[in-house]
Amino acid sequence: MVYKRISPIKSLAPFIEGIWIQEDEMYNPSIRYSPTKILPTTTFDLAFTYGDLFFECENSKKNTLSDFHLVGQRTKPSLIGVSGKTGVILVKFYPWGVAPFLKVPLSELTNQVVDLEFLFEKHSVSIFRESLLDAKTPDISAKIIQRFLTELLIHDKIDPLIFQSIRIINEGFGKIKVSELAKILNVSRRHLSRKFMSAIGISPKKFSSIIRFQKALFLQTNGVLTTEVMHHCGYYDQAHMISEFKEFSNTTPKFITKSKGTELMNYFNTQYKLSHLYNTTYM
Repeated sequence: MVYKRISPIKSLAPFIEGIWIQEDEMYNPSIRYSPTKILPTTTFDLAFTYGDLFFECENSKKNTLSDFHLVGQRTKPSLIGVSGKTGVILVKFYPWGVAPFLKVPLSELTNQVVDLEFLFEKHSVSIFRESLLDAKTPDISAKIIQRFLTELLIHDKIDPLIFQSIRIINEGFGKIKVSELAKILNVSRRHLSRKFMSAIGISPKKFSSIIRFQKALFLQTNGVLTTEVMHHCGYYDQAHMISEFKEFSNTTPKFITKSKGTELMNYFNTQYKLSHLYNTTYM
């Protein structure tokens, strides 16, 4: 398996955390590969597949994903598998990073995987697809993708209210109440919630819960005692923590601690500091 991270160009850096290239030519059709569980992270992913297509497992069904798609905010885990050899470039956006590229309310994309042709002009996507397929290397593909995104950028403004809100939520491990956050920012709770739904796709309460879950998950997997995790992350009791873990990962803190994890999980979740907002994407 090949993993590579590319930093975005200067004009896209305010919106994009990083660009990841993942490749695996060692596919064996006689081996049954288990899907990878992908957890909520508060971010958006734009996927450009040049290998075999991915599929999402839901209700015992496999739904094939398009080669170019956007993954909206997740409020629940999803199971993703690949139908053959892996070849994908993932553009990982900050929570506020997608809004300047789209004209649709981001709440409509929550827990959705959307083909790019439904979001952008089909002719532009078609020309872009041809250019990408002609690329000789993944690095060249990444340059083409960034050029494409630069052309799609509607405006380069980041809502200061959203940015400040996320900073406060993140620094406080997701413990702050929405009413307290609104008071600090000198806005109504209703106004803040409306802003989040439009610019982020989920409510500030749900956003905070995911941040807290990610912080707790990181501490838990690094050997911190459960009682200390509960204290740091503001869980009322162990039942509260277990309930939130089940909501966002379909499993318990105890199971996660004992789990060895997949190659993908161990590589990304332990070898890299992925983000200021999260550090556990795969399970």
